[in-house]
Amino acid sequence: MYSFFKKYAPCSARRCAAASPGPARRHAAPPPRRPAAPPPRGPAAPPRRRLVRPACSPGSSGAEGGGAAGRGAATALLAGARARARALGARALAARALGRGAMAKRAAAGAAGAAGAAGAAGAGAGAGAGAAGAGAGAGSPRKRAKKFVAPKGPMARGHTPRGEPPAGGAGRLKVVAWNLAGLRAALKPEKAEILQRVVEAERPDILCISEHKLQTQHVPDVEKALAEVLPGYTAHWTVSTAKKGYAGVAALVRSAAPGGPAASAAAKKQDFFKKASQKKPEASGEGGLRPKVFAGVGAGLPGGAANAAWYNEEGRCLTLELPELFVVTAYVPNAGTDLKRLNERIGEWEAGMNDYLAALDALKPVVYIGDLNVAHQDRDIWNCGAPHVPKSAGTSPEERAAFPQLLARGFADSFRHFHPDADGCFTYWSQRANNRPVNKGLRIDYAVVSRRLLPGQGAATGAPVVFDAFHLDRECVGLSDHCAVGVSLALK
Repeated sequence: MYSFFKKYAPCSARRCAAASPGPARRHAAPPPRRPAAPPPRGPAAPPRRRLVRPACSPGSSGAEGGGAAGRGAATALLAGARARARALGARALAARALGRGAMAKRAAAGAAGAAGAAGAAGAGAGAGAGAAGAGAGAGSPRKRAKKFVAPKGPMARGHTPRGEPPAGGAGRLKVVAWNLAGLRAALKPEKAEILQRVVEAERPDILCISEHKLQTQHVPDVEKALAEVLPGYTAHWTVSTAKKGYAGVAALVRSAAPGGPAASAAAKKQDFFKKASQKKPEASGEGGLRPKVFAGVGAGLPGGAANAAWYNEEGRCLTLELPELFVVTAYVPNAGTDLKRLNERIGEWEAGMNDYLAALDALKPVVYIGDLNVAHQDRDIWNCGAPHVPKSAGTSPEERAAFPQLLARGFADSFRHFHPDADGCFTYWSQRANNRPVNKGLRIDYAVVSRRLLPGQGAATGAPVVFDAFHLDRECVGLSDHCAVGVSLALK
């Protein structure tokens, strides 16, 4: 009898529970309790709805009562999740009203998560995102700057047709400047062929070389090599005495007609360390030029001497005086890593050179040519919007603002005069980044001229006229990380 009662007592208890709702509650398993939601930080959230566990209806079986209790527990959990989603959504709306954008984002994210758990993630996420956006607008936070995206693929180069000389039998003068980043390396056979090809194609009257990196003892041997590669030119030098294998500029002046005999041995053996001859510059004879040459900023003025400044000890400037004009070639100091030399570059070099050029311009027109180490306009920088550009040498705001100060003193950027809207016209490309094949570079080499040399400016004074300003970026590939730039003038 005891075993019988033990076996069937649970069923009878469930039948009793079906007949009497009170006792059945002791045997029905209560639904699991979830931890209470934390109190809202904003306005009070709506009160939680009290959940009532459904009891078995009278007359139903025990199995049916247990199933109803399970369904009731699931319904209660779902209702609780939806209630919490509504509460978090209310918090987001309250945060929007108070202008607390950050709180609105957190509340909206919580609302989206709770709604997803309840089976309505899409609708909850949309409402939360709208509330967060409105809250952020009400709070007026600082706008996040757009991230710079570098252009993909090669950069197109603008069309820059070469200028034609004016009609008539006037003489012409072509000046070309090229940063070779080491002249001895440029005279090695594989690179000397490129140098020779460019010079033979352009036939410049004056070829200015920047950053030759020679020391005094190197010059005689390099002159012999140059005479073999570029016959018919006389070399004038200034070298760095402050640092070995550093900076330095040179000017190769045509001493014979293109294709004619080479310069005389006496001309080649001139001592470039002595002061320039005090004779007046002679006009071209038998197709050659005999300029008066001065080394250093300040040396080309009447009775003047080179400034006692650090940049003259680095061999950065040569001045050639011709009967019609001055040609000043320079290798402008780089501001350096982390712009360490920026103050020296702006406060000393720019001030000294600008005054020097203005003083020369008061005597004769000036052609100022070479590696000027500054990218003036935005179109002169391939990645102008990149965040590192203002912190880099040659593209800092201070250097770019100093260039127009020179132009304001009566000078003009000859290339931009003829090609003001040409994009993708660069003169330097990083070899480390292999930017030359995709044309991603900087325009930092210039031919700046006195404004009265431009067409229509100096007709009344009889000054020479610039008719062409050009970049040789397609012709100079393979020798240096710079290309040659030049200017052509018609002499009266």
